[in-house]
This record gives sequence, C-alpha cells and structure tokens, in this order.
Amino acid sequence: MDVVANVVADVSEDITTLEKVGFLKKGVLPKRAEYYANWCQLVLAVVEIAVSHIKASRAAVKAEAAAHSNAGIVPLEAGRKRTLAQLELSKYYADLVKAFWDCELSFASEFAFILSGLWAALVSTH
Repeated sequence: MDVVANVVADVSEDITTLEKVGFLKKGVLPKRAEYYANWCQLVLAVVEIAVSHIKASRAAVKAEAAAHSNAGIVPLEAGRKRTLAQLELSKYYADLVKAFWDCELSFASEFAFILSGLWAALVSTH
C-alpha cells in the first residue's frame, strides 16, 4: 500500500511539475490537476504515518528490551534507531500538515504550513 501510494503521489506531482516548467503545453492537464495531485500527497502522508508509527513502535520495544538486558541502559545503536524512527514519524506528520494547506482545507493554517515545511526539511532522510 505504501509503495502504491508513493508511486501515484510522485507521478501525479511530477506530471503537474512538467506543465509548470514548460515541458508540457499549458492546458494539456485539467485546471485542477495540481489540486488532485495534492490530494494524492495527503493520502500518501496518512499511509506513511501508519507505516512509520508501526516502525517507531517496534524500535521503541526493541530499545526497551535491550535496556532491560543491559542494566536499564539503552544501548547506543538501539537508542539511535528509536530516535531516527521517531524523527521519521514526525516528518510524516509535518507532511500531513503541509498537505492540509495544499488541499485548501478550511482549517489549514499558512503558519503551520511554513513551520511544518521547515521541520520536514530539517529532518528529511533523503
């Protein structure tokens, strides 16, 4: 599901970008193509949150198990994996906030969009 959502969101976004930069003739795509591409990004953010939440939960359980067998101290590697999984999850939440603004939802805040964009850029893994 994650792979399918990622492919659909990326392809739809790439196609609208091609029109913006002039590789596709203006008017080839429907007027709301970018809007619909943004909805694909919103769905992708929700899917990524679900997948990343499971990943972060598993990393936390592994870190706790490692701490129990190590006199209550979380080994460095397990702690790093847990922290990276939590940062990845926070990035996907930021993507969701950005998608709210891009989809023109009534409750979306431009300030939240800016802050979440900054956070996502700071913790991005690619």
